[in-house]
Amino acid sequence: MKLKAVGLSISSFLFYISCIRCKIPIYIGGFFPMQDGLWDGSGILPASEMAIEDVNNHPDILTNYELRMVWNNSKCAHGPTIRSLFHQIYSEPTKLMILGAGCSSQTSTIAETVPPWNLVQVSHASSAPGLDDRVKYPLLFKVHPSEKVTNVARAALMQKFGWKRAALLYTDDGSFNAIMADLQKVFEQNNITVIVSDTFSDDPKHALQNIKRKDGRIIIAAAFEDNARKILCEAHKLDMTSGIFTWMFPGWYATDWWKVNDTTCDQADIEKAATGSIGFEVSSFTDVDAQTDVSKTAREFTEHYTNLTQNGNYAALEYGPYGYDSVWVVAFALDKASKALLNISKSLEDFTYDSADIADIIFKSVDTTNITGVTGDIKFDSNGMRIGSTTIHQLQDSSTVTIMRYDDSTGELQGTSNSFTWKTENGGPPSDGPLVTTEWKKLNQPLFYVLSTLAVIGDLFVIFIFIMNIRFKHRKIIKLSSPNLNYIICGGSIILYTGVILNGMITDDLTKATEDTDVLALSCIINTWLFVVGFTATIGTVVAKDWRIYRILTQDKTSKQTIKDWHLICGVSVLVLIDFITMTIWTAVDPLVYEKTSLDTEKTGQDVFVEPYILTCSSKSYAWMGVIMAAKGLLLLFGAFIAVETRNIKMNLLNEAKEIALTIYTVLVLAGIGVPINFVVEKNIDFKYGVTSIFVILGTTVMLAACLFPKVYTVLKISVADESIMVANMRAQTVNAPVDKSTVLKIQITQLESKLKKVEDELHSYKSNGVDG
Repeated sequence: MKLKAVGLSISSFLFYISCIRCKIPIYIGGFFPMQDGLWDGSGILPASEMAIEDVNNHPDILTNYELRMVWNNSKCAHGPTIRSLFHQIYSEPTKLMILGAGCSSQTSTIAETVPPWNLVQVSHASSAPGLDDRVKYPLLFKVHPSEKVTNVARAALMQKFGWKRAALLYTDDGSFNAIMADLQKVFEQNNITVIVSDTFSDDPKHALQNIKRKDGRIIIAAAFEDNARKILCEAHKLDMTSGIFTWMFPGWYATDWWKVNDTTCDQADIEKAATGSIGFEVSSFTDVDAQTDVSKTAREFTEHYTNLTQNGNYAALEYGPYGYDSVWVVAFALDKASKALLNISKSLEDFTYDSADIADIIFKSVDTTNITGVTGDIKFDSNGMRIGSTTIHQLQDSSTVTIMRYDDSTGELQGTSNSFTWKTENGGPPSDGPLVTTEWKKLNQPLFYVLSTLAVIGDLFVIFIFIMNIRFKHRKIIKLSSPNLNYIICGGSIILYTGVILNGMITDDLTKATEDTDVLALSCIINTWLFVVGFTATIGTVVAKDWRIYRILTQDKTSKQTIKDWHLICGVSVLVLIDFITMTIWTAVDPLVYEKTSLDTEKTGQDVFVEPYILTCSSKSYAWMGVIMAAKGLLLLFGAFIAVETRNIKMNLLNEAKEIALTIYTVLVLAGIGVPINFVVEKNIDFKYGVTSIFVILGTTVMLAACLFPKVYTVLKISVADESIMVANMRAQTVNAPVDKSTVLKIQITQLESKLKKVEDELHSYKSNGVDG
């Protein structure tokens, strides 16, 4: 009986062993960054292998399968990763899923490559924000929370200490670029200014010099450990490690990372520079004794993992828990998928790289995974990202000390900030930089008042000439100067003078409302329209007058063609219409706006600076301004040509020719000087406004004084009779004919009778006064 019992026991044991061996092996492809790569994450591998062993020993997970892994060294480099990936795909056995690759850039490489082979990917250590693009990476899940969590934690700590300015420094790498781009967005949402964001490939010296020049005090660096040491070495040389500076680094560096001597600085200098630096790391553990859905608690994992790695040269051990949990995510997903496949009469071993239906079930199984691992609760959002918390620690006395935690679910910092140690003189947290205020640099008010006063005087001068032209329009001298054209010149002159005033009238109220872009754009557009239309109305009319003189001189003597005022008015109207069409298209297609243009920062006191800015009127393209300036330039050149042709006219009846020539020459010279100045001194608003306004006032005044005022002065000075003689003489000289003596005698008799009448009136008045006396 005893022998029979023993035989049955042995048979049962052998049957049990055979059942284990009869499990169907299923394979996943693993990718790990080992010691010979850019980043050493070799500590993830033993944790993953431990998890595979625990999964295969679990009585309720993948009961009919044995999970196996074929792994390769990704070396944190694209070439080895792609080569290993294709080797795994085209070599037996078929892999059901991909685990890895560690470095974010290689994880993205795999994630972009594997969709045609229907391979769902679970990443154990990658954390770049850019990996949350579900369209670009349709089959990727990340067990390690995204760096977005640490970015939010950075912003929370910045706000905790009232830091509003930060400098970003990172290596030009895809993953770090994505992390820093996301950080800038987070800072913008929290009203934190990035004063400089600079990258480097191998030597951070120039980038650090730029940060120091911009007076960056809170410096957030993102780089692998070797480049982090280079940063600290150069920072030490540039005296950027004193108490006024605060350095922040990724928190996932290896233990004692600052002690590696691979820079031109002494190891002691690197450690001194690193002391006080703050690290941000996604939290790696839940409560150490909390119940989990995997085989071990966090404490049990730590004990086993420590024993497993203590005799080996493993790095990045802090990522071991994520490697362990990643395998469990794969196991739970495959276990769930194996049961779901029964509904379509398939199994995991039926998977091929063409099995989109099986891959879809595996994907949904991972997507709905909700377990508690040694790193805490694991579940994924719609982008395959896991949400976690962040540990904030600081390097103190050659050891890393955990100070605070940031809970992304509550959005709160946990812990006390008093545990931080600072290298400042008072032992308190440093400031984020000197006191810098922005200030709108307004136009110099005395300059504005002086030029506005001159412009107002110019407007009054124009109004006086305008009124005189209307009042004495029946006088022959005024008639000969074409008063209708004079009215246009007066109107254009008022526009130019008024434009000088409006161009400097951007008030404080308007500046405070810089968000009201419509108001600013309107003022910008109005100023431009005023100058363009005013210039065309004045110079166009002056050139039209000179053109008539030129035509009279050059036309055939037998020609009876007469150029009337309305011909010239129509010509000027066409030029103004062209301006209106051009300006309307410009405003509709590429409207002018006021933009803030920052000037050089000015020091106004100890650690107190002002960052002035000005408002400049511009559009996206300079082509429109070029078209306007070219048109006005051609008008001036044409006027200059006509002026040269009529410069030697001696006929008094056409005595406006020389005055018009003077006007055109003056405006041409002023424009030739003023236009380049506008571009060269664009940021010096006082000089630009002053020169431009003076040139506009000077050119307009010369035109009025030369072309219009002499006629008004003559009318006021001489009588109607004298005017008649003057005009008669002018006509005679013009046609080279003798003066009609009878007409002159009649005029002289009329003048004498007038004088005699005046004398008689005075004599009568004298006698009356004598009698009364």
